[in-house]
Amino acid sequence: MEGVQQQKTIKQTNEAVIRLDLEKKQAVRKADREHRTMLQYKTLLAESKTPLLLAQKEIASLQKELDGFRKAVDAKAKEKDAMEREAKFAKAETEKVAVSVLFAPRRWRAGHVHAVAATLQRRPTAFPSLRGRQRAYAPRESRGTKRRREMATNAPQSHRRPRSKSQQ
Repeated sequence: MEGVQQQKTIKQTNEAVIRLDLEKKQAVRKADREHRTMLQYKTLLAESKTPLLLAQKEIASLQKELDGFRKAVDAKAKEKDAMEREAKFAKAETEKVAVSVLFAPRRWRAGHVHAVAATLQRRPTAFPSLRGRQRAYAPRESRGTKRRREMATNAPQSHRRPRSKSQQ
């Protein structure tokens, strides 16, 4: 009976070995499937990161471009303000000279008309606060010629203010 008993245990052991071998093969196949699935997920993750990275780079470049445009707009606004201040100052100077011409003695008015023209011909200043007040630029033609000055000094007495006795 012992032989039958031994054969029975050998048969049970063989069946257990076969069953364990099958389970082992199934577990290996399942692990391979899981490994392939994991690799697929890794590639999907890498592929999904690529558009994200590209979009983030594009967003960064657009943000830089937008900042550049904002700086340009600010610079133009400052330039416009400076030009408006310069125009306002020139207008005030012109009005001041015009008022002084209106209330000046008759013999001085001719010279002041040139001052008004010179004020209108001021050189443009981008930032007057940095450079201070500029002097009016009067071209040589507006100052008159030697002949014209001589004619003004030799003008008839009726148009000139009489000299005092100490000046004669």
